[in-house]
Amino acid sequence: MIQPFYTTAEKTINDPLNLTWGEVHAMDREQFEQWWGKVCSLLSTNFYEHGVPPKAGMSEMELLAQFRRLSSLAIDDQLGRDETDGTLVYRNTVRISAADHFFPNIFLAKDRRGSDWLSVIDQIADPKISVESMWRVLRNDAQYAFSKLVPQDGPIEQHIRDNGSQYGFVFQHVPRIKKVLFKKHHLKVSEVESLVKKGVLGSECLREVEGLPSSTTVYLRQYQRGLRVFPRALPLLQKTMVSAPRNFPAAVARAVYQRYALPKEDGAEVTIWDPSMGFGGRLLAALSLLDRRIHYIGTDPNSQNYLPDEGTSRYRILERVFKNEVRERRETFRGVYLQLGSEEATRSDEFRALKGHVDLVFTSPPYFSAERYSEDETQSSIKFDSYHNWRSGFLAPTLKTTAEWLRIGGYAIINIANSGGYPLEEDTRLLFRQLSMKFVATEKMLISLMGPRRKWGGVLTTWNFARVGGKLRKYEPVYVFRKEKDTPDVKQFRFSKLHPRE
Repeated sequence: MIQPFYTTAEKTINDPLNLTWGEVHAMDREQFEQWWGKVCSLLSTNFYEHGVPPKAGMSEMELLAQFRRLSSLAIDDQLGRDETDGTLVYRNTVRISAADHFFPNIFLAKDRRGSDWLSVIDQIADPKISVESMWRVLRNDAQYAFSKLVPQDGPIEQHIRDNGSQYGFVFQHVPRIKKVLFKKHHLKVSEVESLVKKGVLGSECLREVEGLPSSTTVYLRQYQRGLRVFPRALPLLQKTMVSAPRNFPAAVARAVYQRYALPKEDGAEVTIWDPSMGFGGRLLAALSLLDRRIHYIGTDPNSQNYLPDEGTSRYRILERVFKNEVRERRETFRGVYLQLGSEEATRSDEFRALKGHVDLVFTSPPYFSAERYSEDETQSSIKFDSYHNWRSGFLAPTLKTTAEWLRIGGYAIINIANSGGYPLEEDTRLLFRQLSMKFVATEKMLISLMGPRRKWGGVLTTWNFARVGGKLRKYEPVYVFRKEKDTPDVKQFRFSKLHPRE
C-alpha cells in the first residue's frame, strides 16, 4: 500500500551516518568519498523503498495546516503592480509546498546538465556524479549552510575564548576582499598560528591556512558544535548540479482562480480544465476555493502519477486527503484525472462531453525540452523530438482544444515563457490569435529575488524583469485570453518565424 504522502526525513536524520558538520569538515578527501557513498546508499534506499525523497519535508501536522492556510489566503495580499508599466503582478511570496509531498517522483524529473539529462535521484544513485560538488558545498561549506562569517564584536581572541564551548572555528581566505568583509572578524595567518600555540585555537585550524603566506588575511567562520548535517544538507543537493522541477505555486494559482474561475451564472458549478496537471500545485489551489463549487478535469501523461495497482492516482490521493482535513470541501469538488497528453484529451468520452462548457482553462505547459518529467514515450518532448514537431503536434492541438472546449465568455490562462531559444510565448499568442481568442492581458508571476545583470549605463542584458517595491524581480508571463465568439476551423496553423523549420 502506497504512503499517501511523505513527511520529514526521519530515517535519514536518525541514522548513525548523520554526523556533525564538524566531523564531516575534519575528513580528508578519501574519508569523505567513503562516507558520501554510504550516505547516497541510505538516501536511495529511503527513496525507493520508503517513498521519502532527499528533502527535509514537513510533519503531517504542518502539511495539513498548509491546507487551511491556503484556503484562507486573501487575494489582495498576493497581487501588486509593476511600477514600470502598471501590469498586474502575482507576488509569489507565500510558499505552500504541501502538493510536493504527494509527488515524490518530482525528484526523478531530469534537468539538463550540458548534453546530459540528470535528476536529483541520479546524483545519489551514483555518488561519483555528486561527490565533487558535495565536497565543495558540504565539506567545505561553500554556501555557508553550517559556518558563518563572524561580525566584529570586540577583540577576536576574546570572542573565541567566550564562544569556544558552543562553537567551533574555521578560517577562510578570500582572494578578493569585498568592502562588507571589513566588518567581519579577520586576522593574519601568523596570528592564527600564534593563537594555536597559546591554546586558544585547536591545531585543526592550521589546516585551513596551511601553505598561505604568514601576512595573508583570513576570516573567522564559526559553526555550532553538535549540529548534524541532516536535514540542513538536503537542500544542497538541489543547489549544486541540478534541481527538481519547481511545482506551480499554489498561492499564485489560488489568486488566478479567484479572479478567473467564474461560474456562468450565480451558484453554478465552475468547470476547469488543466491540460498539464504536473505535480498538483494548481489542483491544490482549486481544492482551496471553498466559496464555489468546482468540477476540475485534468490531463497529464506522466505514468508515475498514476497507481494502477492501487486503482488510483497521486492526484486523487491529494484530493482525498484534502477533503478529509477540510471537510466543507467534500461535497463541492469533483475531480477527474486522465492519463493523457493534452494533445489527445479528446480521446476521452468524459472530456468530450464538456465541449463548449468549460469555464476556465488554466495551465503551465512543458517548455518543450527545458525539463524531462519522465521517460515515458508519451512525454511531449520525447514524443515530438524537435521544436517544429512539438509546436505543431503538441502546442497547437492543445490550444485548439482549449478554444473549442471553452464556453463563450470563458478564460484561458497560460503561464509560458521563452526557453532554450524557442519562441514559446510568440507561438502561443499567434496560435490563439488564429483561433479568435481575444487577448486580455499579460500578467506577471514573480519567480526570483535575484537582481538582473546589467550592461554599462544600466541597460538590462536579460528580459522579463518587473519593478516591485523599488526592486527589480524576474518574472514569467501569465497570458490571459477570453473566448468571445465561436472558434474557427483552422486547417493549417501559422507559427512564429523567430524559429526556422528544422
